[in-house]
Amino acid sequence: MNKQEHKPLIFSALSMIAGTVLFSGSLYILALFNTTSVALITPLGGIFLMAGWSLLFYSVLKRQT
Repeated sequence: MNKQEHKPLIFSALSMIAGTVLFSGSLYILALFNTTSVALITPLGGIFLMAGWSLLFYSVLKRQT
C-alpha cells in the first residue's frame, strides 16, 4: 500500500476519534453538569462516527478490488 491508499484509513481513524470524543463527551457533560448547551454537539459526534465507519468500509472494499 502506498501513502495515497492509507488516506481513507487515516481519515476513518480521525473521524472515529473525533466522533467518540464529541458524542460521548457531550453526553457526559450533559449528565454530570445538567446543562443543555452541549446537546447540539451530540448529533455532530454521531455524524463523525458514521463517517468513520463509512470510510473504513470504503477502504476495505477498495483494497479488495
